[in-house]
Amino acid sequence: MKKVKGKKRFFLITCLMLLCAVAGIGGVLAYFTDSEQTNNKLKVAVNDTNIEEVFPDPSFSPEA
Repeated sequence: MKKVKGKKRFFLITCLMLLCAVAGIGGVLAYFTDSEQTNNKLKVAVNDTNIEEVFPDPSFSPEA
C-alpha cells in the first residue's frame, strides 16, 4: 500500500513540476514575442543662429 501511495505522490509532483515548467516557458515565449509598432513623429523646425562677438580694441602696449 505504501509503494502505491509513494508512486502517486511521485506522479503528482512530477505532473505539477511539468505544468509549472510549461507555464514558465510559455510565459517567457509570450514575453519575447510581444511587440508593438509606433510611428515615429519627427518634426523639422527652422533654426536660425547669429553669432555676435565683441572684441576689445587691439592696442598693444609693451610696458609690462
